Order: sequence, then structure tokens, then C-alpha cells
Amino acid sequence: MNSLVAMSTEAGASIGASRYRLDVAVVAMLQGLQFAFLVPSLALLLTTLYGASVAQVSLVLMVYNAACLVTVWAGSRLADRRGSYRTLVVLAGPLVVVLGLALGLAPSLGPALLALVLLGAPAAVGTPLAFGYAKRTGATQSQVVLTRAAFSFAWFLGPPVAALVISGPGPHALLLVVSAVGALTAVAGFGLRNLPAADAGHHAEGRAEPVGAPDGLLPADAPSAEEGVVRGASPDVDPAVEAGHPARSPRTLMVLLVVTFAALQAANIAGTSVMTLYVTETLHLPTVWGGAALGVAAALEVPALFALARLYRNPQDDLRLLAGATVIGVLYYLGAAAVASGPVLLALQVLNAAFYAVVAGVGLTLFQARIAGPSRASGMLTNSQRVGAIFAGSIIGLGSVGSWGLRAVWVGCAGVTLAALGLLLAARRADRRPSPP
Repeated sequence: MNSLVAMSTEAGASIGASRYRLDVAVVAMLQGLQFAFLVPSLALLLTTLYGASVAQVSLVLMVYNAACLVTVWAGSRLADRRGSYRTLVVLAGPLVVVLGLALGLAPSLGPALLALVLLGAPAAVGTPLAFGYAKRTGATQSQVVLTRAAFSFAWFLGPPVAALVISGPGPHALLLVVSAVGALTAVAGFGLRNLPAADAGHHAEGRAEPVGAPDGLLPADAPSAEEGVVRGASPDVDPAVEAGHPARSPRTLMVLLVVTFAALQAANIAGTSVMTLYVTETLHLPTVWGGAALGVAAALEVPALFALARLYRNPQDDLRLLAGATVIGVLYYLGAAAVASGPVLLALQVLNAAFYAVVAGVGLTLFQARIAGPSRASGMLTNSQRVGAIFAGSIIGLGSVGSWGLRAVWVGCAGVTLAALGLLLAARRADRRPSPP
């Protein structure tokens, strides 16, 4: 009888784990899709709908991302303390619905900026919470990377579809599509299970979560003790590690990592934001080429992430992988600055995908391995992205200075990425030092 109960419990846990992985993957994909439609096209939307100049686009992106920085920080802390992942993810969907409608109805740049700050910034919290929920409910490093692959798949679909919609029905139709995806995100969010209040309390106080955690959502291949799940107390193991929290990293290392990722994200966001505008204004190609370039990069990023999930087993490899990827990123940005045709731009996306797959996949697990609180860790990575996005506005501003035009933006991206490589080398040295007592 006891064996039957045990078998039933294991089967239920397995079904719950499968459903959990599917739910999180769907939510991550929809979260990515709503912003994959909007963000790469935002510069073009601002210039087309509201007549914004390059300098004004730069300013709007800086203000919008500064607002996102605040909301992601606050939302991540709230979710980790109260276990309210599902609630905040669901609320992000209606905000995107209203955002799309508000941008479509905005008569000028000022109201559009207000909509981005008041609606778009709070909605941005949904993405790190989806990854935080995955980690909080027992996802292994490989599963977190695969969840990121679902997010990247959305970026494979989003930019080319957005470019086609803008080229056809027009920018207002794209904003309606964004609103529709926001509604789907809210519906998918209801499929996530709320963490029980007791579990949220344990997490907030930093206590251990045993194997066989609430909700029965730990996957069948749940990580071992060294991967962050308690299997049994040991006097030879740091209590913080036994409690499922990362061992404390040197403060210098964490500062270097945050600044490094801010720089890497600044370059990536600047390049992504101007791609469609660069294709139309500098290369004099149809809008669809910009969407195709971003779509090819995201499409190639998905198999790269799957390969990374299989190969990335040793957390000590993360900084070395990032350093190699950063070199590839510098080559990509220099190539983009010199490109003169659409096919060459598409070919360069092989470098872009290889570069960003490592930044996105390794970066997420790196932060979650070193920072207690899964949404806090994801939120800190996302906020480094937002800090980078604020700085990306300055890089985009280079396009309005001098005779190089938007090509100067890509050169600026290469310079910032090269600086990030220097920071990574310093981070590797700091990572070898023992943590302070």
C-alpha cells in the first residue's frame, strides 16, 4: 500500500513538473513576444507616428528604461518576499494591452512617453519574474537556459513579423498586435501556480527548501546539493549553500559583473533599437530587411542556447565563455558598421547569435548562482540590462553627431563591448580571490 502511495506521489510530481515546465516556457515566450514586437520597432514608431528626431528617440529610450529599472527592482523584491510571482506576471499582461492602445491613440511624443513610463515600465517586470518563478520552483541550470530559449524563440518570430505588419497594414496595426499578445500573456499567467504562503515565508527568511518542495513542482532531475537544493545537512558544507542560497561572492566581483553586463546590454540594445532605422535610413533597404536580420539572429540563438544547455555543466566556465563571446560581439559590431548590403547583414547575424546566446544563457545562471533570491537575481540581471538601456540612448545619440550617421552607433557598440571585455578579465581575477569573512 505504501509503495502504491509512493508511486502515485511520484507520478503526480512528474506530471506537475512537466506542466510547470510547459507553463513557464509559454509565459516566457509570450513575455518575449510582446516586447519583441515593440522594442526593435520603437525607434521607427517614434519617428513615424510622432515625428521624433534621432536625439529625441535617444532621450525617450533613456527615460523609459530608467523607469523600467525602478519597476523591475521593486517588483522583483516584492515577488521574492511574498511569493507573488503569478499575480505580478498576470498583471503585466493587461498593462501591455493598454500600452498598445495608448501608443496608438497618442497625438504626440509627450503622451507616448508618458504611456511608456506609466504602462510599459511596470509591464517589464513580468520577464524577470517568469525566470525567477522557474528557478524558485526547482529548475536546474539547463532548464533555466532552455526557458531562455523559449524567450529567444519569441524574438525569432517578433521582429520580422513586426516589420511585415509595419510595411503592410502600418504601425497602428502593430500596436494592436502588441495589445493582443498582452492579453494572451495574462491568460497564460493564470496557468502558473502561486507559491504557498508558507513557502514564500521560508524564502523571505532565507530558510532551506527541502526536496519534495511545495506544489510538487521539482523536476524529476532536480539538482543535487551542489546545484542549490538541500538533500541533507552536512557539517562540512557552508550553511548558506545547504539552505539553497549561493555562497557569498566578493563585492568587487559583483560590481564588475553588473557593470560588465550593463555595458554588454547597452551595446546589444542600441544595435537592436536602431536596426530597422539603420536599414531604411542608411542602407536604403525595405523595412523587412531589418526585421529579417533580427529574426535570423534570434532564430540562430535558439539552437545556440540548446547547445549551451547541453555543454554548460561547470559554473566555473561562465566567465571564460563570456570573454570568448565578447570578442565575437566586437567583430559583429564592426562588421555591422561596415556592411553595405542586406545579405551581408543577414550573414553577420551568425556572429550576433553566438555572442548573445552566451550573454543571455550564461548570464542568467551566473547571477542566480551568486545571488540569494531567484527573482532578485533575475531582477539584478534585468536591471543591469536597464542600466545598459539607459546608456544605450547615449550610444544611439552618436547617430546624430558627425558625418557617419547611424554607422557611428555600431562603432560605439564595438567600443563599449571591448571595454566590457576588459571588465570581464578583471572579474575573472576577482573570482579567484577568496570571499571576505
